[in-house]
Amino acid sequence: MPAQISRALLHRTARLVALAVCCAGLAACSLFESAPESTHTSANKLPLLRPPPGAMQLDVAYIEWPADDVQLGHELWRHVDQVGPIEADARGRLKQNGFRVGVVGTNPPPVLQRMIGMRSDFALEPEAEQAKQFSGRTFMLVSGSETDVQVSNPYESCTLALKQGEHSEPRTFANAVCKYRSPPR
Repeated sequence: MPAQISRALLHRTARLVALAVCCAGLAACSLFESAPESTHTSANKLPLLRPPPGAMQLDVAYIEWPADDVQLGHELWRHVDQVGPIEADARGRLKQNGFRVGVVGTNPPPVLQRMIGMRSDFALEPEAEQAKQFSGRTFMLVSGSETDVQVSNPYESCTLALKQGEHSEPRTFANAVCKYRSPPR
């Protein structure tokens, strides 16, 4: 029987030692500071710039679209205000050279919404939807100062036939960017 008692005592002692080791292990976990699971280091960010008093935000969308598309014709321009932004003679010269300028409000016409991706026509014309080239910028126009507003992405090379009256003269530009200049008012 002494062998059975010593064996039972040995098992009991082994269990107590195992229990003590587990308790010590758990207690030791709280002795050390745990490192955060993920360390995030962020730089001190500068506060957002505030527009100066009297400034107006202008959002410009650059849309590459086929010139012969019906949507660019009467359907779009009948919903866009072309009178306000530019004087009549300048508007005529721009139109003669293939440019049109207009203003839309915060709720653009449906045709323009489709063109800039606010409304999808993917189910109807998947190829056209995939081929859209769209980007944009935001400008702050300050009252009383002249501002250049970039209205296109840069073109490595661009040839335009500029019309002046009855004559048309082709001109090639390198690293061309289309801009409108907003005069002070």
